[in-house]
Amino acid sequence: MARLKDVGFAERRENATNTRLALVKKMQERLASPDVEAKLAERHVIVEARNQRIAIKEEERRQEEARLAALRAEEEARLAAERAAEEARLEAIRQEEERLREEKRKEMAARATSRAAAALAELTSARSRDSRYPARKQARQAS
Repeated sequence: MARLKDVGFAERRENATNTRLALVKKMQERLASPDVEAKLAERHVIVEARNQRIAIKEEERRQEEARLAALRAEEEARLAAERAAEEARLEAIRQEEERLREEKRKEMAARATSRAAAALAELTSARSRDSRYPARKQARQAS
């Protein structure tokens, strides 16, 4: 019984091997035929053309990315220049406002000094009149 199993197994293995060999031989014959060679050459040409189209598209994509990067850089530079100009303009306005505040402060100080000088002159004038006219001094002090 065991021997029958071994014989069956060996037969099946031999049949499978023969089948594989027959398939390989058939494929070799097909590959050797002129039709198959022409088809393979045609397929090779098609694959090469497809690869070239892919390479061209990839190059176009890279060029477009480079163009977009250049546009982005140009836009960023323009925005930076605009920001710098705006900051310079705002700084000039701040400086002008500061100058005007300082000018106004000086003007107010000059007015205060002028009023103080006028008040002092008035007081000095009043004192000199009072010394000449004691009755006026008494009337002024009474009021």
